[in-house]
Amino acid sequence: MNLTKYPVRNPYTDHGFREAIEFFKMPGLVARRLAEVLPESAFLSHYLLSDRQAMPGGALIIEPVSALDQSEGGEQVAPGAEYPPMELSAEDSFSVESGKFGGRRKITTEALSRVSNAGMFIDRQNTQIVNQINWAFERPTLAAVHSAIGGSYASKAWDSKAAIIHAVESVKAQMEGLLKNFNAHTLVMTSAQWANAAVVLADMLPDGSMTLVDGNWPNLLGLTVVTNPFLPAGWQPTLIDLDNFGGIGHEQLSGDGYVGAAAGTNIEVKVYTEDASDSFVYQWRKTDVPFITNKDAAVKITGTGL
Repeated sequence: MNLTKYPVRNPYTDHGFREAIEFFKMPGLVARRLAEVLPESAFLSHYLLSDRQAMPGGALIIEPVSALDQSEGGEQVAPGAEYPPMELSAEDSFSVESGKFGGRRKITTEALSRVSNAGMFIDRQNTQIVNQINWAFERPTLAAVHSAIGGSYASKAWDSKAAIIHAVESVKAQMEGLLKNFNAHTLVMTSAQWANAAVVLADMLPDGSMTLVDGNWPNLLGLTVVTNPFLPAGWQPTLIDLDNFGGIGHEQLSGDGYVGAAAGTNIEVKVYTEDASDSFVYQWRKTDVPFITNKDAAVKITGTGL
């Protein structure tokens, strides 16, 4: 028997084993690879909660916008007289404590040695980490956004352009009437709601517009329309003033071997060996906490039938 007819493949060279081992020994590369598949733009929560606050002491004081009391407005004064003060109440101020989200995956040496393509294997790990991050941070944060929406408007069914225009413009007027300088410029819907609304909205787009063909978010009635599959159950089309609704507080912890991923995501990655199980541990954390500054800077529209 010719034992050299079928040569044995060396998993250390043929399957990308060494490349994978070296990759997981360099946290900087791991973080950069994760950043390629998870930029800040992937987070709807980061988009809706646009304010950014550092939390060096692990806490943050939030001061909501107070409605303008016209009785405390400026007035004409005599020469040399003092201008009347405008009293700012701190009754509505509240404190937000820091939070931390995180998770990890254990990758055995056996798993690395048996893969047929190290690059694809690493990408699969990143995909699973991304899904874990979305479940851990995005879903509860969007649920908090949902429960915090302070305003509502009862609309007719959105089965015509007239119904949509009337509802949107009415909500804008409702928010302006609060005298808090709110300006709704974003309409947020679930993917299913958008599928139904797009049929009606298509007639409102300019001639020749490729928005729906390209799958881009349209801009209608001065609003940017955004959709997302992670919106919680019961979500209604909602107008939001992104500048005043809320934000994300971030506490910068000590390094401890963590390396930052994409700028803005506040995600840090740490990779270390676990000798007892011949494994690499791929660990991530996000030391962020969402906060709502002004609940009435968002208004949900009910009765749309979407």
